[in-house]
Amino acid sequence: MTNGEHDLRHGQNPEENAGEILARENLLLALGFSQDWINQLKVNRPTLYSEKIINEAINGLTKRGFSNPKKMIESFPTILSLAFENIDNKLAGLSERGFINPKKMIEISPKILGYAFENIDAKLAGLTDRGFSNPKKMIESFPTILNYAFENIDAKLAGLTERGFSNPKKMIESLPAILGLAFENIDRKLAGLTERGFSNPKKMIESLPAILGYAFENIDRKLKMLEKIIKLYDLTLSAPELMEQIPFLFSSKIDKLWTIARICKKYLTQPSDIDAKLIQKMLSFNLEDVMLALQTTPSPTNMDELTEKVKQNKKQKIPKPEKKKQIHANATATDPKIYHRYKRGYPIANKNNEIAAPLRGSQ
Repeated sequence: MTNGEHDLRHGQNPEENAGEILARENLLLALGFSQDWINQLKVNRPTLYSEKIINEAINGLTKRGFSNPKKMIESFPTILSLAFENIDNKLAGLSERGFINPKKMIEISPKILGYAFENIDAKLAGLTDRGFSNPKKMIESFPTILNYAFENIDAKLAGLTERGFSNPKKMIESLPAILGLAFENIDRKLAGLTERGFSNPKKMIESLPAILGYAFENIDRKLKMLEKIIKLYDLTLSAPELMEQIPFLFSSKIDKLWTIARICKKYLTQPSDIDAKLIQKMLSFNLEDVMLALQTTPSPTNMDELTEKVKQNKKQKIPKPEKKKQIHANATATDPKIYHRYKRGYPIANKNNEIAAPLRGSQ
């Protein structure tokens, strides 16, 4: 790739120039770039880029292990003007600074290719000075941090403190994307959680900052599902209380929750004895390990018995696809209602490794 190629030949017939530009535009469209993106590119690059430059860029990025060169170019068109020597130097320099996966960082935020190492080093030092324990991990998780001024980072820390959060630094280290959230959105989330019956939204968010990224539509769906389980199994907790005691219910897959609920009711205890502690322990297990444990111990009499089987399965370190294959192959060894619910959320893959559509029916 080179940035030394002339846009078009000087003195060329204007009609020929127009024809060449149209050909370049059609090439970009054929490669999957949108017309809106092409129009935006024309603002800074009226003649667009030649077929040679585009192909060299895509091939070169692919050879270097980037999984989606087109997406990178869409995000940061300047890539088309960078020499591969500069890209290779950036990858090497990031590795030398202790970043584990520079390619992934650049794929997430291609603008990194335009940052000077002096600026990257200053950001690492500044984050350390502000008491963050692992700036490299933060940046790898959310490379956009490199684009934030320290003034904005300090304002976010101060604003979180003003809103009553006890450890804003820990929150941001757990979810660096908080730095990209407007306070208006954070305030709306706090208010919305309160309106839905949560007694201490701040504590919940501090325990699981990812809650700030969940849409209320998804939260409401989870609350409705938990209310059904509570009513069905005669639990004493309300849905908001249950989620408040177990914040990672916000991120748990609904199919896993229903499967675990069926297992608890069938084998482990009377519905009236099911509490947040038991549910939390069950949700901490890998569901495939639990299903395999039930196939080798179809009727566990207590939690300790099931836990021991789950631990044994975990130690085997069987790949998840293989676990699923075993579960479906030995379906008759599992309680039919439990297996049916598991299959709805984790259907059988066909011979082409495609997933069959989930079954429909009652919970």
